[in-house]
Amino acid sequence: MESPSLIFRQWLLPLILAILAMGLGWQLRQTPHTHSMASIGPLTDVSTIKINSDGHTMALTHTKAGWNDSDHPTWKIDSDSIDNWIRQVSSISVTDVKSPQSLEEFGLKSPPMSVRFQSTLGQKTHVEVGKISPSGRVYLRLNGRFVTAAHDQISGIWIKDDHFRDRRPFSALSLTEVRSIRVQGDMRRLGGILGKIQIVKGPATGFWYLLSTRNTIVDTDRVNKLIALVQTMTVSRYIAEPPGQRLTIDVEGRDPFHIEMKLTSDDTAAISLDGNEWGVIYPVLIQGLADIIRHPIGENPLTFDRFFFTSAKLTTSQNSVTLTKNDVGHWIDQERRVGTVPLHNIFVTLQSLQPTRDTSEKGDLIKLSVSSGNFTEYFDITYINSSTIRVHFQSPEGSLLLSGDASALRSQVIKLTAPR
Repeated sequence: MESPSLIFRQWLLPLILAILAMGLGWQLRQTPHTHSMASIGPLTDVSTIKINSDGHTMALTHTKAGWNDSDHPTWKIDSDSIDNWIRQVSSISVTDVKSPQSLEEFGLKSPPMSVRFQSTLGQKTHVEVGKISPSGRVYLRLNGRFVTAAHDQISGIWIKDDHFRDRRPFSALSLTEVRSIRVQGDMRRLGGILGKIQIVKGPATGFWYLLSTRNTIVDTDRVNKLIALVQTMTVSRYIAEPPGQRLTIDVEGRDPFHIEMKLTSDDTAAISLDGNEWGVIYPVLIQGLADIIRHPIGENPLTFDRFFFTSAKLTTSQNSVTLTKNDVGHWIDQERRVGTVPLHNIFVTLQSLQPTRDTSEKGDLIKLSVSSGNFTEYFDITYINSSTIRVHFQSPEGSLLLSGDASALRSQVIKLTAPR
């Protein structure tokens, strides 16, 4: 008689294995075959893109000048944004799945988003985005082939109707030669009481002058910051024209431009683009303007750039000296003697003084003029005492009272202008 173990090995074990094999084969027949693909791409030399996203359409065409949208011909398009988006689409990894019994099963009968690419060589790629699968992936139809992709990759390419609009309206401007900034409108929200201010750059010194009821010299760093902020502004969204008082800003220079703005809240402002479009911005520009309107002088307004002008003249009650810059950048007097260090020290001392409260005191007068090309600017420096001077500038008319250790200034001027 055969032992139980022998019976198991000879009869029962093969039977169990056969049953398991049949069950595994049935299971495999019920599971769709899948295999991974590297990515949707490559999408190279794309010439046209047709997008339908949540009912909004875009018809993008690439030219030598960049991308444009024929469905929205008045829009300025951000070509860099489109190129980056194409790279995102190209990198999406997909996995094949079994074809659905109906397109509704995958949400592809009326897909919420579809994109058609065509290259300059005529290669076409059609991507339709469906619904989320039970596993959390997203169903796609890629050139008629049914696939899935990771949800985060699909959400990264989902776009709105104005997704590719240029949100950096002033990024292409060259703001290195700005000569004037004029602001008009209700500036009470900015801490100002005037209806109009104008900031003008002196052609000889490079100083910025705030033209108002009492003209002042504006801290150069504050104005440079304001100009730089213009190029960093971006539009968060486009809106219809909001209510409220307008604030107009005109910047004159090599690339003059006009801005119309409305302060919509404490956190945002609306800016007019191309004369009729309005976009919401975060008011970094407004903050820069408010900084100048509230505190125009700043801590160190007399930021003389000794490389900006080419000649200077100092006059006291005793003597006068004219200094010009030679070919190697040294200052020389009428007798061709170098006077670089004393002149530099005068500018350093002026820059070290701080604004202070005005006074009616009088004192010795020192006249200073600086020239650059055909332009000359004049300053009357009144030495009141060892700690206070008054700087009166003639164009535009204004004055500035400064305090600090002013005794060094007097000795430096006497040394430089002393008869030789």
